[in-house]
Order: sequence, then structure tokens, then C-alpha cells
Amino acid sequence: MNQSPVPSANKRLPFLDYARLLTMYLVIFGHLIPTKDMTIRPYFYAFHVPLFFFISGMLHKDYGKIPWRKYLRSIFWPFIFWNILFLFLTPFCITLGIWHITRMEGLGLIGVFVKCGKEFIESFVFGSAHFPCGPTWFLVVLLWCKLMMDLANRYRWTLVVLALMLAGLTVWRCNYFRLGGALMAFPFYLVGFYGKGWFCKMVQGRWIIVWAVLLFLVSIPMTHLNCKISLDTVDFGHFPFLPLRVLFFYGAAFAGSLAVILLCGAFRQRAWAAEWANSLITILCAQSLFNYTYRTHCDRHDFLLCAVASVLILIACFFIHKYLGKWFYLK
Repeated sequence: MNQSPVPSANKRLPFLDYARLLTMYLVIFGHLIPTKDMTIRPYFYAFHVPLFFFISGMLHKDYGKIPWRKYLRSIFWPFIFWNILFLFLTPFCITLGIWHITRMEGLGLIGVFVKCGKEFIESFVFGSAHFPCGPTWFLVVLLWCKLMMDLANRYRWTLVVLALMLAGLTVWRCNYFRLGGALMAFPFYLVGFYGKGWFCKMVQGRWIIVWAVLLFLVSIPMTHLNCKISLDTVDFGHFPFLPLRVLFFYGAAFAGSLAVILLCGAFRQRAWAAEWANSLITILCAQSLFNYTYRTHCDRHDFLLCAVASVLILIACFFIHKYLGKWFYLK
């Protein structure tokens, strides 16, 4: 396991740019609509976050070692930056009535600050789904996936150990330091990494739109039977029989992810798409700046309004990325 099957070194793959852009939009849209809504939410939740790790695996470069400096700069530093920002920003936004978070009502400025600090520690150590900048959990999971992929490239036995750990996770659902979420996401990362050459050939086929539609149709019944899943809280779904629950989760996620990859293969390469795709980490982190404001002051049951607001939030976060890029690396 020395090198990944890359079709051509350093060649940009335009369909991945569009897939990342769609992933950003679906994540933002999913955070605006009601949390307990079961009409459309489960059907794109089934694949939109797995798709992110699927794409990340396709973009993973095997350096033959662990590039700690690169990971710290591009993943860990943004994680620290955004969480510290929200730690200090949240008390003022809640006190001024800009944000409304039920569990923090009546705590006062200092009380909210203390609770946010406590929730940050709990979210990072125990893998809970709290803290105002909760969307940054994916950065910790991404870091784990990159480290596991680097180890798997150097030591074949690593994949066996990870497979056993994943099997145990389906029963115990442990998520300390987000390792549970990483194990849940790693199969997508792994398939993306080793299947890159095959997927690049698939998007060059004639019937990619037809195959994309068929794959979406395959994912729908599995999602319907399994309901909402979450890599954040290590939730494989709600089907009563555990083996089928896991099967439905990975089946729907892989089918939906591959469908998006094929669908995006129909678009031509554009410079603007590449620029937007490079802002993914910033956008997924910065979206919470606007999500809480929208959820506090707007009608979340109006799906059309949510769809339009998601576009505007996406644009606003892109310009935040353009500004922050002047100060530090956040691609």
C-alpha cells in the first residue's frame, strides 16, 4: 500500500468541486429546517455528510508519512479558531436577543459563557451534539480519518484493527474524542481513496444521469426504513434489527454519495467552482453565525424560504473565507 490509484497527479477533478459545493449547501439547508422534520430531512441526511468524507478520501494524498504540520494548519487550527470565536461570541448574541438557544435561557452573560465552555469540553471529549459551534465536529473526525488512512497506507494490519473497532462501535456507540464518528465515517474515506480511479472513469460514461437517478431511487427505501442517521452522534438509524440498520445506513449513504458524484460529472470545469470548493471548511464552520439568527427570527417551516436563505448564507460565508484567507490558511 504505497500509493493511491490517482488517475493523473495534481489534475483537478471538476466534478468534486461541484460535489463539495452541493455538500455545503445541503449542510446549511439541513441546519435551517426544523430538527424534528421527517418529510425531507432524512433523505439528504442519509448521504450529505458521508459524501463529504467520500470526497475527502478521493482527495487524500499519500505522503508515505503523517504530515502533522499540514494537518495542524489546515484542520486543527480552524477547529480551535472557530470554537474560541463562538465561545466568546455566543454569550453576547444570546444576551442581545440575536440568538435564541432554549437550554441557555436565563443564565446571564457569565452563565452562558461558563455553559458554552462546559459544552465545548463535553462535545470534544464525549462526542456530544451540543455547543453553539457544533458543526466543527467534522474537523476532528476528518483529522482522525486522515491519520487512519496514513497508518493504513503504511501498515496493512491497521485496516483489520479498524474493521474490528467499527464492528464494536455498532454495538457500543462510543464517541470519545470523536473517534466513534471517525470509525463510522472511515469506510467512506477508504472507498473514496482506493476507488478514485474507478469513479473518475464512471463520470466519463454516457449514462451518468440515468445511473445517478437510479442510485437515488435505491437510497430512498433504505432511508425510509432506517429514518434519520447522524455521524455527529454516532447514530446508524432506527431500524429494529441492528445488522440491517448498519446495512441500510451504508447502503443509502454510498448510493446517495455515488449518485451525487455522477450527477456532478455532467458539469464542466469552471474556475469559480474550484474557488468555492476550496472554501468548504470555512463555510461549514462559519454557517453557525447565520443559522442561529435565522432559526431565531425566521419561519423554519417555510422550506422555500430556508432554501433561499441557505444560498445567501453560503454566499456570505464564502466572503468570510475570502477575508480570512488573508490572515491564515483555511482551505
